[in-house]
Amino acid sequence: VVVVVPDTGANVRMLGRGDVVGEMAVGNEGAGRTATVEAVSEVEMLAVTRAQFAQLEEAGLPVADLMFQVLLARATRLSGQLVEALVVPVGTRVARRLVEVVESSGLVEGEVFPVTAEALVSLTGGDYGTVKLRLGELMRCRAVRCSGEQIVLRDRSALRTQAGFD
Repeated sequence: VVVVVPDTGANVRMLGRGDVVGEMAVGNEGAGRTATVEAVSEVEMLAVTRAQFAQLEEAGLPVADLMFQVLLARATRLSGQLVEALVVPVGTRVARRLVEVVESSGLVEGEVFPVTAEALVSLTGGDYGTVKLRLGELMRCRAVRCSGEQIVLRDRSALRTQAGFD
C-alpha cells in the first residue's frame, strides 16, 4: 500500500503488514483528509469506523493506549525521516526505501518491487535522473535487476549494504 498526498499525487510512504492508516480521522472528526492510500498489490485489511472505535473504548479496551503508541511511532518515524532528508544522500535513500519495501512486504529475491522509479522519486525527495542513476548502481552490484519500469530484487543482503544498514 502506498500513501499518496491528494493535491500533489506524491507517494510519501509505503505501508506493510500491521501498519495503521486513518488514525487522524478517528481522533479528530473535523480533520480533512491528509492522504489517500492505494493498494499496489493484493492486500487484506480491517476497517474500523469511528463508531466501532467508540464502542471498543466503551467496552473498556485500551484503544486510547493503542492510538498513543501508533502516533508515537509515527512521530518517531517522521523525525528520523526529517534527519535523513537533511543528511543522507538521495542515492542512499533510494536503497533505504527499497529495503523498507522488502522488509514490510516480505518480498523475496526474484520478486518485483511494487514501486517504480517514478514512485521512488517522491518517496526519496530526489529527481528522476538521480533515482535512475542509483538504480543503475544497484544493478551493477547485483542488488536489483531492472526491466522497463519493473525493479526486481536480486540480493537482499547487497541491497541492505548499499542502504548503509549492514
